[in-house]
Amino acid sequence: MERRIAILDSAISLILESNLTDWSISQVAARAGVAKGLVIYYFHTRRNLLGEVASRLRTEVNRRRLEALSLKGTAALDTLREVIEGEVQRSEAPALFALTTSTDREIRDAAASSPGDRVALAHAAAHALDLPHRAIPPVLLEAAISGLQMQRIGGVSENRVQEAWDQFWLLLVSHG
Repeated sequence: MERRIAILDSAISLILESNLTDWSISQVAARAGVAKGLVIYYFHTRRNLLGEVASRLRTEVNRRRLEALSLKGTAALDTLREVIEGEVQRSEAPALFALTTSTDREIRDAAASSPGDRVALAHAAAHALDLPHRAIPPVLLEAAISGLQMQRIGGVSENRVQEAWDQFWLLLVSHG
């Protein structure tokens, strides 16, 4: 099992460094320090490996976001904003955006947030701000996070994005 995890970790780092098309099973094997046959043994195809990468990235992103929202008040929002910025800096956000637009439905589904993930994040944000658990619409929160990431990927300054983030939360809380 350790080798499988090492292979998956290697695939993730390789994909984040290059892009979704500029990698091969041979490169993953070399980075993991294993034979190409072992990668094929565990994942069978490049497509399956990419699906596992998508699922693992989405799981890690969701975990970090929920962890950030375990804090209270504006500290939770500030930490969530830092987590989201980190996703952009580590190239996780662009990779997940690309994976969610894949022509392969299984890869697309593995990369996308589930309705349950969106609800859990919205409830965690409401709890962090001492709001009723339904005060933050899950789709609205996901759209705000995606918008923030798209702005940063597009080169908008951190300060401008921070202003938009703050305005989003002020508007949401004042009308909630």
